[in-house]
Amino acid sequence: MLDLTLAVIGKDMDSFKQFWLDRPHENCDLNLVPNTENRSSAEIGNWFLENAKTTVVGVVHADTLFEDGALSDFTQTALEGKVCGIVGRDPGKGNRWCHNFQEIPGLVRSLLPGKVSTLDSNSVFLRKDLNLRFDEKTFDNFHCYVEDLCLQAQHQGIEVVVPVANAYHTGVSTLDPAWQKQYGKYRALLGEKWKGTKFETT
Repeated sequence: MLDLTLAVIGKDMDSFKQFWLDRPHENCDLNLVPNTENRSSAEIGNWFLENAKTTVVGVVHADTLFEDGALSDFTQTALEGKVCGIVGRDPGKGNRWCHNFQEIPGLVRSLLPGKVSTLDSNSVFLRKDLNLRFDEKTFDNFHCYVEDLCLQAQHQGIEVVVPVANAYHTGVSTLDPAWQKQYGKYRALLGEKWKGTKFETT
């Protein structure tokens, strides 16, 4: 069994169909969290960081997909003391994706896995004994709480990386105008909190 507690957050039970149906998931402490009460993802994530019985905690959105072996890859990277996830931003270069095995010049989605400034909020894996916690007060929604944790980590000298892994994020709501407006609000809060720190987000 993997030394991993995985919290999968969705808006309701129907949202887990894509995540769970016919997907090969490794043996871990899997927790499907239907967020029908609109709790912040930061609050949910902190609960698992405080209460998990495993060394590693993963907090992911229901629209992520993990193929066979991927959860092992993220768990092993986290056990090494790094914060990791499916996709993150490399400043001035673009997004690094865990499933990219060939880099195509000029394409923002084509960067190989590696170190990043911040991870996208769709997924994060970390050791709970790093004593990092999500900022529930500032990020009381599902936007930017992971990005903030990544900046906390780097402030403490902890690497933030996108490892090689066969995992994906569909992100079907990303281009929705209401989603973008809400994201803009929390991205501004992130910038204000970390004023003076150079970083980029996905």
